[in-house]
Amino acid sequence: MRSNHLLKINYSDPDPEKNIAGAFLKREDMRIIHLMKISVVIPAYNEEEKLEDCCEEVIQRKTVGEVLIVEDGCTDSTPKIASRIASENDKVRHIHKEEKLGKGRAIEIGFENTSSDIVCFMDADLSTDLSALERLLEEFEDGADLVIGSRYMKESRCERKAVRSGLSRIYNILASKMLGNSIKDRQCGFKALRKSSFEELNDSIQSNGWFWDTELIYRANQSGMIVREISVDWRPSGESEVNIGSASLEMLRGLIGLKEEQHPRLAKYVRFASVGAVAGVLNSVILFTLTEFLNLHYLASSAIAIETGIIFMFFINNHFTFETTKKGLENVVEGIIRSNLVRSAGIGLYFITLYALTEAGSYYLISNVIALFISSILNFIGEKRFNWKE
Repeated sequence: MRSNHLLKINYSDPDPEKNIAGAFLKREDMRIIHLMKISVVIPAYNEEEKLEDCCEEVIQRKTVGEVLIVEDGCTDSTPKIASRIASENDKVRHIHKEEKLGKGRAIEIGFENTSSDIVCFMDADLSTDLSALERLLEEFEDGADLVIGSRYMKESRCERKAVRSGLSRIYNILASKMLGNSIKDRQCGFKALRKSSFEELNDSIQSNGWFWDTELIYRANQSGMIVREISVDWRPSGESEVNIGSASLEMLRGLIGLKEEQHPRLAKYVRFASVGAVAGVLNSVILFTLTEFLNLHYLASSAIAIETGIIFMFFINNHFTFETTKKGLENVVEGIIRSNLVRSAGIGLYFITLYALTEAGSYYLISNVIALFISSILNFIGEKRFNWKE
């Protein structure tokens, strides 16, 4: 019998004393009796100071059937410690990888090697009180596919530095607004998932770093899975040294990427307009430099600035906006010519709109903004139609 089997017992028999269920609990309802044990995956990178204590505490939990330590690319004694722990306890297995895989890949390897249908993955620092393991199982009994430990629910108890807590809360609010769900804590390192659900989601997850948890939750929601949060008691245990700047940038990029999936056309236009804004600054710099320092006539300077901007936008849009990179000299030259034709039409529309609105009584700066917006839409449609056909 598989270790993750769930036995359903029906208490509806009219004579509960003759029913096995009645003989045990004598209740007239439907419940699920745990015959399973949960698997715990611990991704470990340079955790020599914490790993042994973590494993010792996890192993003692009655609900835990096995512990998988997945360590990768460690530069300290973590591999030796993990190997020794596994040799001393049959419930612990050690998976070693020479190269650094990242959190997502380490968890994936853990899931591939577990024997239970319910798998919890957690950090090695034991920040989360393990009493939450039992409550995880209760949520799975109630039909959950993914259960998330949350430090920010009313019932949670969390001790954390104000700066880290504040940044985390701001991120979760931003993520909820952008992705359309009400998850309070995406980054707590304590989550559990059905193995079958993970297998369904894994191929669609692109991130492998700090954003991995957020994308996992997003993919689960998009797939119609039941996602639940449970309160946890969380205490600091020497929070890991994280480059807040690079981590924040990675997570912001991840949020933008998922938002673009929801609205791909709008996202392309936003990228296109952003490139245009940068090109506008570049145009002004070139115009000023050539006119003021090289003493070129401002019309000649303007012509050079405009053409430089068009070429700049072609190459950046080719790589950044439409992601269908044109290769080869012939294709590049043809693309630049097409961009010039499209942009010429856009410039013409810009001046016509600016003149018409201003003469009709609109303030010229307002007319300018409207004219820029309308011409940028024409440029976007033209470039998309004639240069980067889907």
